[in-house]
Amino acid sequence: MTPNARSAALLRQEGYQVDIVERWVVGANIHRDLYGIFDLLAVCEGKTLAVQTTTSDHFADRRRKVLESPMLPRVKAAGWVVEIHGWSQRAGEWLIRRASV
Repeated sequence: MTPNARSAALLRQEGYQVDIVERWVVGANIHRDLYGIFDLLAVCEGKTLAVQTTTSDHFADRRRKVLESPMLPRVKAAGWVVEIHGWSQRAGEWLIRRASV
């Protein structure tokens, strides 16, 4: 299961409606995140949550990517909550590192 799928499942358990907003760019062989920084968009009772997902090994890089994006202040001004989810497996159990930006 991918980090996107793990985060989407977790957010659905928390009551969010979730959509994967990362796209595959045909011909370029790359993925493109929403606004260049988000993999998931989730809504729940007046809250919009935008999420960048990754493995724990890449958590710091993805956090930096989000923090350096010119879109971050714009989506936060629109009232969105932004999180980074980093997944790792320890002793057979999947653990999440979750941080708000």
